[in-house]
Amino acid sequence: MARIEIMKNPRSYSLAFLLMNAISVLYSLPLTAAETPLRTVADRKVDIEHIKLDLSVSFEEETVSGTATLYFQPFDEITQLTLDAVALDVRAARLVSAKEEEPEDLKFDLTESSLTVTFPKKLARQTDYQLAIDYSVHKPKAGLYFTAQTEAAASNLVWTQGEPETNRYWFPCFDHPHERQSTEVIVTTKAGFSVLSNGRLVSRTDLPETEQVKYHWKQDASHVSYLVTLVVGQFEVVDETWNDIPVQYYIPPNRAEDVARTFGNTKEMIAFFSERFGIDYPWEKYAQVVLYNFSSGGMENTSATSLHDGTLIDERASLDTSSDWLIAHELGHQWWGDLVTCKSWSHLWLNEGFASYCEVLWDEHRNGTDERDYHLFRESSSARSSSALSKPIVDRHYEHPTGMFDVRVYPKGAWVLHMLRRRVGDEDFFRCINRYGIEYSFNTAETDDLRKVFERLLGLSLERFFYDWTERPGHPELKVKTSYEEAKKKVRVEIEQTQKWDPFHFPLKIEVWGKEDQTAVLEEFVTEKKGVYFLDLPTAPQLVRIDPEFSLLAKIEEEKSRSLWVKQLEEAPSIVERIRAADHLAKSTTTEDLKLLQKALQDDAFYGVQIEIAQALGNAKTKEARNILIESLEHSHPKTRRAVVDALRQFEKDDVVIAALEKKLETGDDSYNVVAATISALASVRQNAPLYKTIELLDRDSHRDVVRRAALESLGYCHDPRALDLLLQWTGPDKYHACRQAAMEGIVRYISENKTPLGQQKQIVTRLAEYLNSPAPLTRRSASSALGKIGEGARSTLDKLRQMANDDPDGWTRVRSSSAVQQIEAANNSRDEIKTLRDDIEKLRQQQNELDNKFEGLEKP
Repeated sequence: MARIEIMKNPRSYSLAFLLMNAISVLYSLPLTAAETPLRTVADRKVDIEHIKLDLSVSFEEETVSGTATLYFQPFDEITQLTLDAVALDVRAARLVSAKEEEPEDLKFDLTESSLTVTFPKKLARQTDYQLAIDYSVHKPKAGLYFTAQTEAAASNLVWTQGEPETNRYWFPCFDHPHERQSTEVIVTTKAGFSVLSNGRLVSRTDLPETEQVKYHWKQDASHVSYLVTLVVGQFEVVDETWNDIPVQYYIPPNRAEDVARTFGNTKEMIAFFSERFGIDYPWEKYAQVVLYNFSSGGMENTSATSLHDGTLIDERASLDTSSDWLIAHELGHQWWGDLVTCKSWSHLWLNEGFASYCEVLWDEHRNGTDERDYHLFRESSSARSSSALSKPIVDRHYEHPTGMFDVRVYPKGAWVLHMLRRRVGDEDFFRCINRYGIEYSFNTAETDDLRKVFERLLGLSLERFFYDWTERPGHPELKVKTSYEEAKKKVRVEIEQTQKWDPFHFPLKIEVWGKEDQTAVLEEFVTEKKGVYFLDLPTAPQLVRIDPEFSLLAKIEEEKSRSLWVKQLEEAPSIVERIRAADHLAKSTTTEDLKLLQKALQDDAFYGVQIEIAQALGNAKTKEARNILIESLEHSHPKTRRAVVDALRQFEKDDVVIAALEKKLETGDDSYNVVAATISALASVRQNAPLYKTIELLDRDSHRDVVRRAALESLGYCHDPRALDLLLQWTGPDKYHACRQAAMEGIVRYISENKTPLGQQKQIVTRLAEYLNSPAPLTRRSASSALGKIGEGARSTLDKLRQMANDDPDGWTRVRSSSAVQQIEAANNSRDEIKTLRDDIEKLRQQQNELDNKFEGLEKP
């Protein structure tokens, strides 16, 4: 709330006082939220041992039809069995037992979300049965998608995305992570198409009489239902092997030349992870398939990973773009998530945190410790933000499983593993990880299972560690003050945990370097909010290193002399220490410190430090910082050049920056990303975008259309109505999905920059609202986000967005829609509040006038 000055004039006091109280009451109204339900694992009535799907896929009818056969054993006698099944057209259900050769037709009941079959008599416990279900499904709303490999083509591609619980939209199953079974997928489709599924290829049969082809895939080892995959399309397939295991790449036609550039490290990754975990790659093949319009970045389907269409890297993109992190993440899941699966979504970090840490391990192995630490540094900001501040990693309260897929389980989960590794040492860490993987192979696990393995093998109590890092939110916020007592030859170190929460317990190492290789080391297990420590050091400190091995997820603030910060920037061994020093020195904005940063921007050996220096200079927002950035526009490293361009966005309406960026755009750059960043930065700094020059940029092809997307978003700064018409055209279904999203973002910007009246927003909102009914989840997500950002002008879509927030089949669309509802409601409430305040102010003015008239009457003789 803005501060209101209370005037000394007694006649003005009443108006200001009443207004201040009105606003205070308005903003102090309590906010309530519905309690999220407690989530626990449900009972299993039967043990599903195998699922066999024998299906036909028709592109013309966009239909999947056939028979699902479930092989199972009841745990106890049962007369009914309920399966997860959404919008399946079930024609018949039959039971086969070992004792009865003839199948029995069964009665069944369908609801919106389940299929219940009733048996004529009780099924015996621990007895083998087969349940065959004949069904079909037309254009499923989730789980399985009919799409195309180009914008203008008819449906010629089918892919599935089962996580967290959407495979129930295309076959009946127990669609929860605590049920594992082997699977078999037999698919008949039209000739000329490839079919990919889990496990090994049993057979491929041409059916010339019907112009069809039949594929038979079988996954012999158990996995969970959400990992079952089906892909049908036209691909080029590149085959390799690792230790006699097939390694395959399914890619869109005419992209074979990009395979080696993109996937060239795959076999080395398989070997590295197999050695690091002490468990050989556990499946019968490893395939990676690149899919147009895929709704996730990647999906770790057992033995057959699906990847988004931007994964393939062309030659120019390879200058500063790599898909190694994504490939490592999804490959890591083949052990952590597929071989060992979280028992419930509450323990999702056992899947995603492990896979995220596989990215770190690969960076460390392939590119060294600097790359590893920079990866962790970037992840640390996310791990200390958003839901991680208010919710624990292990969370049993969530509306929908999608709500668990956030910063807690990815970056924070990876950091928990890194801290555990530092706590016990590399040898013991990987020995315990190996035992955990072996003990829970082809099984499910909870967080306590991991803890107990470490405790059993190492004799440690890790209960407090797992409590701090997985059962409570937040992180340590440290203030470390260092000073030197010359007379006593002692370094005084004061450590305080300043977070509002109870103290965390953690080991902390501090090194203090003096002259001539003199070193004092503090290794303290911190348990209190505040502590003071003294270290013997014959000479004054030259360098103070807080957490030198970057082993703690924490916010760290330091108080020490400028000379120590300078030494840290210039000579600290670790890149994180140098980044911290750069950030501190940039805040001073003195000429002397900025010159130090200018030198480090050019001379530091690691590009990540250069990137963070550029960002710090941008945040400084001084003329000197600006000039340093402009002089660095042609830096030798493309990632640094991009960071420099991004930093210049801070200097809005600065003619010098505009001229420099215009020159940069004219001369171009070898990097797609630098060109795209320049387009975006120029529009942002100008607060305008020339229509025709920006339109010309739409003709430039680039990896993932980054240049075209930047141009579309920049059109939002244009004040020409024709820019809006163009943006609306680019939201059409004939455009690349990433460009459609960029166009929607451009429309949001256009409305804001041009202060488009609510009445004129109606046509725009109507167009965007049409996309809320798109069968493509990416489109629904983008439209929801755009409408939310439009705010008050999108009031007419609230009912639809509320409905989507409650029951859209795509979990991430639900999240986006829910956020959009909150944004629109907040904008509407703000408008209503402003109107109410205006009315109150007008009433107060009238009251004030009445008081003035009374005073005037009293003052008359």
